[in-house]
Amino acid sequence: MLLEVFNFIWLVLIPDMFHKFLELIAAPFIYPEMFWILTPVIITWIIIELYFARYIRENMEYHTALDNSLFLFFVSVDLVRRLVFDNILFDDWLRTIIVLILLGLAFVLAYLDFFHLIRKDIGFRFSSKFVISFISYVSIILIYSDILSVHTFYNYGVTLIGVLLLYVLFKFIANSIQVYEPKQIDEVGEVLRNVEKELTEAAHKVKETERELKKKST
Repeated sequence: MLLEVFNFIWLVLIPDMFHKFLELIAAPFIYPEMFWILTPVIITWIIIELYFARYIRENMEYHTALDNSLFLFFVSVDLVRRLVFDNILFDDWLRTIIVLILLGLAFVLAYLDFFHLIRKDIGFRFSSKFVISFISYVSIILIYSDILSVHTFYNYGVTLIGVLLLYVLFKFIANSIQVYEPKQIDEVGEVLRNVEKELTEAAHKVKETERELKKKST
């Protein structure tokens, strides 16, 4: 029994996992029509990663998180268009559910970011460009390709594992960008100079206040 389980994992499950992982990566080349929507997703993600890796003192704000949420909404609209043009909206229940969940997620994130209804450390983590880009990439691949055409729990499970492996790859790329992207040192120096200037002005104001108080007391 244990030998059969081991053989299944080693000879079937692991090869299928990596095959699905490679299929997720190669899907844009197999289904080139997705490049029209996938290209801006990838380019935007890489540029934003490069930007925040370079300007390390800049932080994400609510309006940036809102932009990311709206970006996810635009991707969702394109996926709805794809299902409509292929005449599979509501016929292919799994792809329809994925798109509806994506639309709902975009609306919820946009609502929370617009009205500042969630703490920054939590909200910005879900609305970050990395998370939004990864969700968009996976959704585009699943909707445009035939990866989910086999409706079995085994295929769904292997696909999920492939998506997790793809997440590790995306995270590795993002971390590599943060490590190797040259930092903007001049900006740090400028900030320090501004802080020094403000401290000097504050010290002068304190001295002037002390002089005025001494004059009044005399």
